[in-house]
Amino acid sequence: MEQDRERRRIPSGPPVWRYATLGTELAGGLVGFVLLGWAIDRQLGSSPIAVVTAAILGCIGGMVHLIRRAMQMQQETQRSARPRDEHAHPQKNETHRTDDDEQR
Repeated sequence: MEQDRERRRIPSGPPVWRYATLGTELAGGLVGFVLLGWAIDRQLGSSPIAVVTAAILGCIGGMVHLIRRAMQMQQETQRSARPRDEHAHPQKNETHRTDDDEQR
């Protein structure tokens, strides 16, 4: 069930498009913050102060979000690339040590 939730957060499709969405999210966040700063400046009459502050906050927040999403996408890609039965069924020629073996 947790994997279903993760898959819903990450767009499906070719890997190029999945990673391309990161750039649009960064740009969208930056534009949103700049517009918010512009609106605050317009209301308060404090010309470039709120726009510059919002742009800096938008860049920082956008980069944090971009890094988190990129790491999440990388983990999802690695999980989907692994064979599913690799961890569920050990290979027959592997020997498993028990506590009794270590005491001998």
